[in-house]
Amino acid sequence: MKIFIFFILVSTILIFSCTRQIKNIPGSKIYITDTSGDSSDESLSGILTDYLNTYNEVLKIDTTYIAYWDTMTIHFRFYCDFDSAINLPEKYIQMYGLKEFITHNFQSEIHYKVNHKIVLDTIVKKSMFEKYIDSSLVHYGIVTAPILSKEKNGIRIEYSISIPLTDVGREAELNIDTNGIMKIKVR
Repeated sequence: MKIFIFFILVSTILIFSCTRQIKNIPGSKIYITDTSGDSSDESLSGILTDYLNTYNEVLKIDTTYIAYWDTMTIHFRFYCDFDSAINLPEKYIQMYGLKEFITHNFQSEIHYKVNHKIVLDTIVKKSMFEKYIDSSLVHYGIVTAPILSKEKNGIRIEYSISIPLTDVGREAELNIDTNGIMKIKVR
């Protein structure tokens, strides 16, 4: 419950702290066209700005909890890896007035201990989900929006695998048991 409340608090702060100024982030090419004051232009500009701001946002969760006789310690870090590996085609970004948009993958570091023994120390990347998602998400999608929760026998991390600036995507779930064994579900 504490993790859920923490996530809601962090999400609220991030949403309300975003500015409406477009920044030219290294590795991102932005071409904006004037659509002569279209009211949807402001909301699209806000979506683009909010997305660009995520490059510099890092989500960290460090927590310890006790379940039955086990003490679980989780160090979780979600961040942009600034790899410039995704070049979105115009069909996904034309509504923003963009001809080209180069963006980055995101990843999570997970250090998971059970009773002071490291059971998992890994980096979660999109490549872990590739056999479960379609080719458009393999080529243009990012892993984003992690939600971490504790389970009776481990932890669960829910992600969205989606194409940036669009509503194209799938939900993914990574379950990690107390032995460090990972199971993936994609919906």
